[in-house]
Amino acid sequence: MKILFMAWRYLCFLMKAKTRHAVHSPFVYDFITKVLEDHSHYKDYDIIERQVRVLRRNHNIIETVDFGAVSGKPGYVTRFRKVNQIALQAGISRRQGRLLYRIVAYYKPENIIELGSSVGISTMYQAKANPKSKMKSIEGCASTAAYAQESIQAVNAKNVSFLLGRFEHMLPRAFEDMSSVDYAFVDGNHSYAPTLEYFNQLLPKVNNESILVFHDIHWSRDMERAWKTIQSSSEVILTIDLFFMGLVFFRKELTPQHFMLRF
Repeated sequence: MKILFMAWRYLCFLMKAKTRHAVHSPFVYDFITKVLEDHSHYKDYDIIERQVRVLRRNHNIIETVDFGAVSGKPGYVTRFRKVNQIALQAGISRRQGRLLYRIVAYYKPENIIELGSSVGISTMYQAKANPKSKMKSIEGCASTAAYAQESIQAVNAKNVSFLLGRFEHMLPRAFEDMSSVDYAFVDGNHSYAPTLEYFNQLLPKVNNESILVFHDIHWSRDMERAWKTIQSSSEVILTIDLFFMGLVFFRKELTPQHFMLRF
């Protein structure tokens, strides 16, 4: 049923999504041509994806703790899983990882927060994209966080620190030495109330150039409802829906608009 839901939602998305030829916003057109459709092969891709292959060949079994939505319902679950299964199922795809890399490389945020390290795949892409940034990655599961730390060391990214605990508890600690949050990637509890809680916690720390990226915005009806609520916030100026993730911008010089783009 989950697969059928996602397939149906993706078909609905494709019917509405635009290409660059139908976009009249200079800012979004620039995003499409300089970021979304940047087909350059960055050398960091090879470094990161070598470590991803290491994770996906690792058959060690670890006990994981999941505070997020399980089968579409909020929950707390402990279970035994193979590292390679986590890397394949919970880790982002190469296509998505490379896009995150390009977003960070192009906009060059200084203060980065990630909610959901897992085994560190998304962490590597974002950290390597701007080595001058200060990145804090929050993870609720100690077992997967240990692999994320190993991955970050393997790719020689020295700008990442990890916070272990529930997102809503760790976010205030992450803010302690950050005057503002320039960029955040939210990939955690995929349900309505927690997603909005993270958004509301981040909101006072954003600035005019900040970017918030929410993963899996069409993962469930709950997440779609959360995404619509975020879009309706008076603080949000422009959003970009790429189906598998949504980008939120706060630039007051832009015309308030919401875009659905094919990628």
